[in-house]
Amino acid sequence: MSLIEAGDSHTRKLTFRLILPILLKLFHQNVWLIVIFQGLLGSFMMYLIAKIVYQLTSNKLTTFYFTLATSSIYFGISAFWELGGFGDSIAYAMLIVAMYYRNPLIIFSAISIASWTDERGFIAGGYIIFWWLCKNSINTKMEFKELFKQLFSRQTLAIVMAWACYIAVRIWLIKKYHIVVDTHQIGGFMLGPEHSSSIGLGLWSSIEAFWVLILVTGFIMIGNWREMRFIFAGYVFSILFLCLTSCMVSDINRSISYGYPLILISMLIMNKYISRRELHYFTAFLSLICLIHPLLLTFGSNKVVWAYPLPYQVLIFFFR
Repeated sequence: MSLIEAGDSHTRKLTFRLILPILLKLFHQNVWLIVIFQGLLGSFMMYLIAKIVYQLTSNKLTTFYFTLATSSIYFGISAFWELGGFGDSIAYAMLIVAMYYRNPLIIFSAISIASWTDERGFIAGGYIIFWWLCKNSINTKMEFKELFKQLFSRQTLAIVMAWACYIAVRIWLIKKYHIVVDTHQIGGFMLGPEHSSSIGLGLWSSIEAFWVLILVTGFIMIGNWREMRFIFAGYVFSILFLCLTSCMVSDINRSISYGYPLILISMLIMNKYISRRELHYFTAFLSLICLIHPLLLTFGSNKVVWAYPLPYQVLIFFFR
């Protein structure tokens, strides 16, 4: 019997999301150990994000504000809030690991883990390639030849190898075990009127004020068109691709968050073209918006969840 004939639609989508089952096996089915591991991994991810931003800006306050803003969106709180067994925080952390470390073996392992956690981690490997292309060429004239050369760096080749291994193993599993993966609730029909009522809220609430960062980065690249024209084209394509594919599923917040590497690319570009003082005040502004905006998560066409801040959760605990 093929897997398409057993289980509900959501369960069938988990067929190749193997990391959480492997962890459960390693932890002897102890869910609390998974929760602790997830929290520790989330803390390590935030530490690496702070390290990346500080390496770019050499400014502790800018690093603080940026990290604070990140901790106020789904990408940052997933490891400490999401207990539904999605495993997003594992994939998110692996994407950041692949951005921080230059070692090809570490990058290969990180992208592989992200891919086997969720298929969106596989797709997000493309954003990591774009990160290394920008980072390795940011101090050059960024002409086409220079950018093309970076496509064959050790970091990008490690990601391509991870992709190739993932595809090969997945094809082998499909053929050996006759697996059919359900694609229900995935596709262009999700953009129709029946399912699109939460798209606007989902897009904004996924990364909140970081949309302002993305927009300003676009204007900066246009203002430095001669040097940034190729990066601008790749950046716009990546943002549009991220938004379109995220709107083709019901859980927009989770999907958009896999594009977080594009936010760090924005910081890389902003740091090149604006002063340290300007970047300091700008990240403070971003963190303020992210802090005061309630963290809303969209699930399906008619379900919106408010992720309660810690003080409110304490009140609920004592007065429930």
